[in-house]
Amino acid sequence: MRLKCLIVLFATVATLSAQEPTRIVFGSCLVQSRSHPALSVAIERSPELFVFLGDNVYADSADPAAIRRAYERLAASPLFQELRATTRVVATWDDHDYGRNDAGRGFTAREASESIFEEFWDVSGPAAERPGVYRSVELGVGDRSVQVILLDTRYFRSPLERARPRPEGKGPYAAGDESGTLLGEAQWAWLERVLGRPSDLRIVASSIQVLAEHHGWESWANFPHERRRLLEMLARSGAPSVIVSGDRHFAEISGRSVRVDGRDFTFADVTSSGINRGYPAETPTANRYRAGGYHLGHNVGELRIDWPSDGAAPSVRARIYDAAGDVVIEQRLTTGRDR
Repeated sequence: MRLKCLIVLFATVATLSAQEPTRIVFGSCLVQSRSHPALSVAIERSPELFVFLGDNVYADSADPAAIRRAYERLAASPLFQELRATTRVVATWDDHDYGRNDAGRGFTAREASESIFEEFWDVSGPAAERPGVYRSVELGVGDRSVQVILLDTRYFRSPLERARPRPEGKGPYAAGDESGTLLGEAQWAWLERVLGRPSDLRIVASSIQVLAEHHGWESWANFPHERRRLLEMLARSGAPSVIVSGDRHFAEISGRSVRVDGRDFTFADVTSSGINRGYPAETPTANRYRAGGYHLGHNVGELRIDWPSDGAAPSVRARIYDAAGDVVIEQRLTTGRDR
């Protein structure tokens, strides 16, 4: 069955709110062949937007037919159908839906995988015409607008640097030099243009963690010069920013300050993972920027946006919900403003 036939099921998707957005829910790491009750929590929250942060299916193949079958299995899920029928849904990808574990620009099936991704997630216009799956969407109007930026950390990413020797308790990767890239120059140029648009709040969706301490697995810490570039661009964009990420198979909130142009900006990175993939150990990797603990079970994340009546910057509260709908982590965020 072609994906276009399946996507017809989602024709009743709600449009983005024309008023003030107050609730955005997100998650990552969904094995399409397993039950995924955490999606019911997302549906119950009635968000204006749900963001899939990557590993939205586990295709793990360079065969386009296998990638397509993985999406077809997800499309057949009643919970997924209900989510898309009641909530606007957008997505970026990570390695397992891209097609191969930890793959970057050298993945041989990246063009075919992109085509299937854009067909399934109904990506059209300029975003579908250029290489990669990065794009942005806007919610709200006037002085209560939110810009959601969906980055592509796969299609253009340079090969990862191997750690030699591998530090004890960490993954196999090391920080590389400035010759490597996560986003590629075309995406960086696009991002600069997008950040030039007016917005009252920016939400940056990255499939991999941005702020966490280097743990040897995939993260922006493998490309520290690219991370610095991203945070400097966000600091100079003139709007508060929140980062959301996935990939790790556990949930946590990271916060750290970065000095830009003589001022200290504090950022938050809310990691929600996985919708039905739990962490394989009793404790996660260390992260000195972690705030509010961690959660190893299935989960989805939420940003609750409160808009002051005086037109001041919105306040944002992050929550992580377990698969039963209970709040397991909660933090009020500092949204990329200078202190």
